[in-house]
Amino acid sequence: MNIKNSRKAIVLILATIIAIMMLGVNTNVFAEEPEEFVAEVNGTGYTDFFEAYKSAREDNKTIKLLTNVVDKGYFGTGKGFTLDLNGHTLTLGGFVINGSNVH
Repeated sequence: MNIKNSRKAIVLILATIIAIMMLGVNTNVFAEEPEEFVAEVNGTGYTDFFEAYKSAREDNKTIKLLTNVVDKGYFGTGKGFTLDLNGHTLTLGGFVINGSNVH
């Protein structure tokens, strides 16, 4: 085998290796699934209830629940806020709020 044929063989082997490696690489680009929002404050979605609470309490905004929420957090001081349960249940540190009931 001469040098010319050796180079062709090496190029062919390298091209084959690269092609095999590319088969394992996903080249499709998909948007990541968004995390599910648990609450909304004036149209902005939040994946964490406490983050929604912090946003709402500063300017007396409304927190609208988008799903049932269980959180270890608490309500602290602030300017106040409105809680729209939107048919869902909020459980905070042992208190359960649903409809007009607090347990």
